Amino acid sequence: MPTAAAAAAPFDPGALSDSLPLPLYLQLARHLRDLIVTGRLADQDALPGERELAEAFGVSRVTVRKALRELIAEGLLRQRQGAGTFVNRSPHVEQRLSALTSFTEDIGARGFTPGSSWLNRSVAVATPEEAMALGLRPGAEVARLHRLRLADETPLAIELSALPTRFLPDPSVVQGSLYETLRSRGFPPFRALQRLSAIRLPADQAALLQVPDGAPALYIERRTFLEDGTPLEFVRSHYRGMPTTSSWNSPWFERIPWGPDRPAASKISRIPLARASMQPAFDTPFRVQAILFDMDGTLIDTKGPVERAWRAWAARHDLDPDAIIAVCHGVRSIETVRRFAPPHLDVEEEVRLLEQDYINDSEGVYAIPGALELMRALPPGRWAVVTSAPHEMARLRIAQAGLPLPELLIGADNVSRGKPDPEGYRAAATGLGFDPRDTLVFEDAPAGIRAGLAAGARVIGLTTTMPAAELPCDLCVADLTAIALDVRGDGLEITPRALR
Repeated sequence: MPTAAAAAAPFDPGALSDSLPLPLYLQLARHLRDLIVTGRLADQDALPGERELAEAFGVSRVTVRKALRELIAEGLLRQRQGAGTFVNRSPHVEQRLSALTSFTEDIGARGFTPGSSWLNRSVAVATPEEAMALGLRPGAEVARLHRLRLADETPLAIELSALPTRFLPDPSVVQGSLYETLRSRGFPPFRALQRLSAIRLPADQAALLQVPDGAPALYIERRTFLEDGTPLEFVRSHYRGMPTTSSWNSPWFERIPWGPDRPAASKISRIPLARASMQPAFDTPFRVQAILFDMDGTLIDTKGPVERAWRAWAARHDLDPDAIIAVCHGVRSIETVRRFAPPHLDVEEEVRLLEQDYINDSEGVYAIPGALELMRALPPGRWAVVTSAPHEMARLRIAQAGLPLPELLIGADNVSRGKPDPEGYRAAATGLGFDPRDTLVFEDAPAGIRAGLAAGARVIGLTTTMPAAELPCDLCVADLTAIALDVRGDGLEITPRALR
């Protein structure tokens, strides 16, 4: 594997200047990004170490570390523990925009008449997902724009945008193009990260888009930034499949094939792709003996308390909270603390304090949609919970969310090796009296998915914590409302509703 040594690689120290308005780490990130996108740094090239890069550009290692973190978040770099940092120019990586355009501008430029039907315009407290995407503190307010997007009066997409109120204090001022409104207020969008996945529309969204229940669609999650890297907008869109008439030739969507010849990712012109993924369709239901649930992000949304606890712990020890949060989901607290804690700290005491902060914070804890209904429908002895939280903490969280307590719960203190090791899922299957290969696991994090697969179970991923493209499983659903259950004499039959 080639290594881009600082002396030999096409690095230009002159690309950074104290006279520019951008912080040095963003200047360095921009320079490295250009080298990757233009191919001067090739796919799988290993970058020099932080110290070597810092010396080459005359900056601190902290500046280098922050620049690399930006590009890792964009998917242009990938870190491998113990090996280094590598260029990632796979087909699913984001491509730079030559011009960032809004729906209104892009549809109009292609000869269609853009339009919108407002579903809601309001100012409200940001959800945990919005706060994380926009870098806001818990309790901060956002302007929300929820609308049905039209092209030549035909419903094309359902779009939900959230922006910090300092950029858009009054959402009612947006009449046409949001980006034009932002430019007029001095906040021009500069770049965007976007992730795509194929889904089937639930009944309410299908009705708005005038397509059958379960019709194929494209789900797009997009974060837009100002030139200095400040998050400006977080938008989630559902695009219907392209109508059959050949007069529709829009770059915003295309027919989504669902047969065996469907491509792994769909290229859409002028839209930057970041780890885009199309999930394969299943024609037959899962037939299993038992269901094994993860807890956080699968049955219960505890993302807010979890990430607030880790941020507080990182602040106490002057650690990078974003690096911790990027890997903490789905694994035991003790493993994350061991990975990041300075050598002088007592790991077990730090875990105790961290988990105390977490359990004392119940704000924003609620059941994942569909969890209560599915759990109530399952017969006793046919389901269990396997979590990276300690056993008693998990029981408390389940009760706080108003969900039934499981007869069998495998917590972090019930295993010697946490996820991605399969020990927990194997123990749960054995405890129910079944072979792990006869079980179905529901998980929301890569570590848990790998644990389920390693145990021999089939796995369905939930995109409650991460986009489908980052989940290493064959099928993803938005939440548990997408799951239909039939209890049969010989076991359980589970079918994603849209595929029935």
